[in-house]
Amino acid sequence: MTKSYTLIGMSGVGKSTIGKELAKNLNKSFIDLDHVISDKKHQNLQTIINNIGDKDFLKLEESTCLEVEFSDIVLAPGGSLIYSPNAMKYVKDKSTVIYLEDTYDNILRRIPNIQERGIIGLLSDSFEEIYNERLPFYEKYSDLRITCTQKSWSTITAEILEKINHI
Repeated sequence: MTKSYTLIGMSGVGKSTIGKELAKNLNKSFIDLDHVISDKKHQNLQTIINNIGDKDFLKLEESTCLEVEFSDIVLAPGGSLIYSPNAMKYVKDKSTVIYLEDTYDNILRRIPNIQERGIIGLLSDSFEEIYNERLPFYEKYSDLRITCTQKSWSTITAEILEKINHI
């Protein structure tokens, strides 16, 4: 059986950046689920969310995830995938789930245009409320947890590689 990995965490934590580097180091394909959704709909995420709403976007995110073929891949889904028990069960059955954990302040510094980022829930809640709401889900679904605070992308990737070699 081939081994796949899924990176979970908040928007802005570095799932795509680290995922690309991890895939390269492991000689695996990289899939950014947000890009798959954008390509499928020919729009950016924020436009899709604005057009169909949070609830329908979560359904679209789930169905898109369930179409992913886990065969030697590194998957970077959107930060809201954790709201779908079906998608997370599928991901956990098919891959090792790695939670990229960082502080609210660090993540906020990395996202200059938060209202245009395509984050579910921003119409009703603050980014900090969304961050706090999601943390228990990330912890619940993770097989490995990597603390990203005050580390470079390459250091985080090296730490992931070291940990997955001991699984």
